[in-house]
Amino acid sequence: VSTQSTGIAEPTSGLDSFMARNIVKLIGKLAKANRTILCTIHQPTSEVFAMFDHLYLVAEGECAYTGSCADALEFFKSTNYPCPGNFNPADHYIFTLAIVPGEEEECRERVNEITSAFSQSKQFVTLKENIALVEKEAQDVSDVKTKLEKSGSEPSAQLAANFMRSWRNVTRNPGYTRIRLV
Repeated sequence: VSTQSTGIAEPTSGLDSFMARNIVKLIGKLAKANRTILCTIHQPTSEVFAMFDHLYLVAEGECAYTGSCADALEFFKSTNYPCPGNFNPADHYIFTLAIVPGEEEECRERVNEITSAFSQSKQFVTLKENIALVEKEAQDVSDVKTKLEKSGSEPSAQLAANFMRSWRNVTRNPGYTRIRLV
């Protein structure tokens, strides 16, 4: 099954909250059908925000947070910017990360605190490790492709290249190999 990616810019802009909720429900169904959906939604209602699986917050061009919505509440709490009770978390993140005219210096200091805290968090370290693994796997695929192109389409060369790629996967991911054997 192939995964398809879709980018949607502000699908709820100009809609009332009922229609916005229905649009986000539809987008959620697409995501559950093995699709990657990248969607920008500005100022969602609490109900719409609760439908999100993953959140990516950007402030001043830096990643302020990426991860689950529930974990975002804990992250902001850990940076001394907790979301008040009975407050829409989306509004809290917007207000906390916004650069307010006349208060630029204070706002930028706050944003810098939050982005620095995230860049030192366990989530960010894990994210960087995952990106490095994907980049390494992409390089391995590229190396195999180059070897195949250099060797022509000889079946023995293709078999050798596939064996080497599989061997690298076995040695790099012994836990995964054990699971496959079970």
